[in-house]
Amino acid sequence: MEGQFLPYELAELVRDIFLLERSGVLELTGPGTTLSLEFELGMLQYGEADSGEDLGRRLVRDGALSSGALAEAQARGASSRDLGGDLVQRGRISVERLVESFHAHLRELLCRAFRWESGKYRFREGQAPPAQVEPDVLHTVESYIQAIEAMTGFPALMKALLAISRPLIQKPSGAIPVDRLNLTPVQGFVLSRLDGTLSLSELLSTLPPHEEEPTSRFVYALLLLGAAAHEPPLATGPFKTSSIVLEHGRDEAREQEEFDFIRQRYQSTADSSPSLTLGVRDGASWEEIQEAYKARKAEIFPQRFLEKVRTQMRSEIRILEGRLVQAYLALQSSALPGRPNGRDQEASGDESTSGRREVKLDIEAMSMRRELTKTEAKTTLDEAEKQAEIYYQKAKKYYQQGDYHNCLQYCSLAVRQCEPVARFHHLMGEVQARNPDHRWQKMAEHSFQRAVELDAWNADYLVTLGQFYKRKGLAMRARKHFEKALEILPTHPVALEELSVLKA
Repeated sequence: MEGQFLPYELAELVRDIFLLERSGVLELTGPGTTLSLEFELGMLQYGEADSGEDLGRRLVRDGALSSGALAEAQARGASSRDLGGDLVQRGRISVERLVESFHAHLRELLCRAFRWESGKYRFREGQAPPAQVEPDVLHTVESYIQAIEAMTGFPALMKALLAISRPLIQKPSGAIPVDRLNLTPVQGFVLSRLDGTLSLSELLSTLPPHEEEPTSRFVYALLLLGAAAHEPPLATGPFKTSSIVLEHGRDEAREQEEFDFIRQRYQSTADSSPSLTLGVRDGASWEEIQEAYKARKAEIFPQRFLEKVRTQMRSEIRILEGRLVQAYLALQSSALPGRPNGRDQEASGDESTSGRREVKLDIEAMSMRRELTKTEAKTTLDEAEKQAEIYYQKAKKYYQQGDYHNCLQYCSLAVRQCEPVARFHHLMGEVQARNPDHRWQKMAEHSFQRAVELDAWNADYLVTLGQFYKRKGLAMRARKHFEKALEILPTHPVALEELSVLKA
């Protein structure tokens, strides 16, 4: 089996060797170098490169072996493959130190191959010679995850992963010892959130910006290994990167077409006449104007565009709708039945004698014109407030159920949508205060203070902040806030009770 590879194709190749428990030698040729990796039942057991980087130099660089001892072993004819056993047998190095450096050497070789932009591969299946260190699944999986962390060209792949709106879920796997992996705190948190409720983009929104790409790489590694999956699955079988890359490419091409269409239509209607805006001839009949208006309206109907296009071109689409309405109304005034031409003139004269005239109104067009009086900024603000309220109601629901983690996430989303709302910060503070960690206590204090700042006449917020300070042992601060609450509402029962306890 041989061919060429891109970084993500190499990742899938190594994944398949591991999951299918294949044995053999994988030879990789990259820019100016060649390296080989040996697998035993899918586990990485040995590797070497033609660039001179071998286990001996790794031991010297790690400080586990002196250069003199290495030269002595090489003079005895010890090869790179049996060097470790020779050194251990002669007492030059401990078994533990050998295993540590040996695994680090294999990880470095694997990561080097994943950094190549492209290369060639050849896999020769068969029983590889035994290695000086017993291979194991845990080291292989950890090396694979670190190689994904080093993989080049990932930002473009990350865009395709973020475009998938399906939630992620952790999948039980007997082949992947997830519970034994040496994970960072962020990676452990990410594993706990793979519960089928959050997509990758939603998951990243709960993390600091500098953790977004490392987390995406970690999730990508889990997807490849089958330890995580989308719910519902994208396809049957192992995760295929090429499918999501191709789909994302098609979506990007469609997005560009839709962007170009809206921009072209926006420019062409900027200074055009009503007839050109609707695409009808001068003197068109009322029926022709109606049909043209409906057709042009359908062409810029927001739901026919992708969500990204609708969001970024919202202003242009609304202006185009407004231009269509204006052109429609302008042509309507000259083409409505009852205007002075031919028989309609006689009907108009008869109606004028009676002092009345019946005019057919387009209620939809009038309502659209009325909606356009709302400014873009106001429309955006209204949408943000509505979405923030939805998040807040979900946060309250989770708080009542005792699911404080989800409550905190939805509070954060609500604050991002519409920050200057006191009750959002107050609920967030209630959740943060439940974590005894000092950092979370400081965040809770900030949230309570922000709630008081936004709604200074709410006695309940002052009492909550006072109770927070009381629990922290800050009696003077607590008393100050209880007294402020009583200035606003002298009969506040909780403030009266707390203040009496402090005075006692």
